[in-house]
Amino acid sequence: MAGITDGAEVKSATELQSDAKLAEFNAIYGESQNTDPNAGFRPAPTVRKVDPALAEAALAAFADEPEIPAVVNSAPSPSTGKVRSGGVALPQQQTQPSTHSLSSQCSACGKPFSVQIPSSVRSAVVACPNCGTDQLFER
Repeated sequence: MAGITDGAEVKSATELQSDAKLAEFNAIYGESQNTDPNAGFRPAPTVRKVDPALAEAALAAFADEPEIPAVVNSAPSPSTGKVRSGGVALPQQQTQPSTHSLSSQCSACGKPFSVQIPSSVRSAVVACPNCGTDQLFER
């Protein structure tokens, strides 16, 4: 206890070394109570500015339903339907569409087969039931 005055703080060698490092750190970076030792390694925060016009265009591109312009004095839609589930109106079919039977031979395997095509369809690509090769049917 020789050489220690009253009220003096007694520190070990590691505490003295730690105080010396803290003093060097404060000399380099300045004194601060809330200094982050990793602050020099952390990237600076970036603030991104978004153009409102681009944001609106992006939202419009991903909209579920495209915007339909309002038509003045438009006639009501001829299709009617009942709501069956989930709030979706299903159109009711007025009459059965007439169909045409077309027959042909497969160009790959040569076996004959026929298809029923609705009258509203001019052409159809159908897979051969025997070999699976696509065949074009036209009226």
